[in-house]
Amino acid sequence: MYKQYYTRTGNAPTLPSISDAQRWKSFCLRAHLGEPSDSACGNPPTLQIVMQLDQVAVIRLVEYHVKWVEKSEQISDIQKEWLFALLGRLDKPLDSDTASSLRSLLRRLTHERAKLSLPTDPQLPSLNILIVIIGNFFGQRGPDDT
Repeated sequence: MYKQYYTRTGNAPTLPSISDAQRWKSFCLRAHLGEPSDSACGNPPTLQIVMQLDQVAVIRLVEYHVKWVEKSEQISDIQKEWLFALLGRLDKPLDSDTASSLRSLLRRLTHERAKLSLPTDPQLPSLNILIVIIGNFFGQRGPDDT
């Protein structure tokens, strides 16, 4: 499943150009060849991949992922993994565009959490982690956010 982007020697994968959103979507989420964008099979955000990204690439990828999350019906596990990894590489202070993207993502995450019917839902911990990181660490929580 992941072989397409890895070299034969097992070294770091060849990453798409940061300006090519469609290739990044395919790389991260395997959203190509008619597969839905919320497909659960993509390249995981390994340390080897994420550490190759400079801050400009991290910001651009966060923005891509926010757009993809906003367009998808549900947030897949691989999307949450990528968001977690990218947020871990995102430096503070945030510029206004990145802060706005994170606030938008926070609204979507809280909306998804509100749709869960059981407190034991397996999606709840990963949603809560992302909400806390964006809301508390990056300071994007509004006065009406819970």
